[in-house]
Amino acid sequence: DDEKVFQRQATNLSASTDNDKEQSRPPGWLSLWSLERVANFRDASGPDTLAPYRCEGGFLKQGVLFRTGHWVTATAADLHILRDTLHIKTYLDLRNGQDFESVDAECFDDYPPSPNGRHDASWPREAGERRRVSCPFSKGLQPRPLQEMAQVGEIDPDDKR
Repeated sequence: DDEKVFQRQATNLSASTDNDKEQSRPPGWLSLWSLERVANFRDASGPDTLAPYRCEGGFLKQGVLFRTGHWVTATAADLHILRDTLHIKTYLDLRNGQDFESVDAECFDDYPPSPNGRHDASWPREAGERRRVSCPFSKGLQPRPLQEMAQVGEIDPDDKR
């Protein structure tokens, strides 16, 4: 029902009908697929199923590419939805693998290898098998130093960055 989809988006709540689960989720939790511990899971084609985001040559196809927070805290029910309902084959992990991001978790049994190296012997996986691909795009990035004008709260009109 389109009204329910809009209502879920407007309130930023889960589609779950289990009131206890909804009340136990942190403020701002977004889970249109009733995921319990995978935060902010959403279709990259956009939140509106009737109006996907445009791209050169058309629109982004729905149900192909998703964005989310990390999966380390995913429950068995969450993994079932990701694996068996949404049929996700590849988990592109953009985290840099430091601190809590490098912990081992149940999700890496379904989407190996674990960032801690537990599945090194089973890598690489064949095309079509569930897998985790690490792409730490932010690793080593640092903020640029403030220019003299910025240090005093002014913006250099020639600064296009």
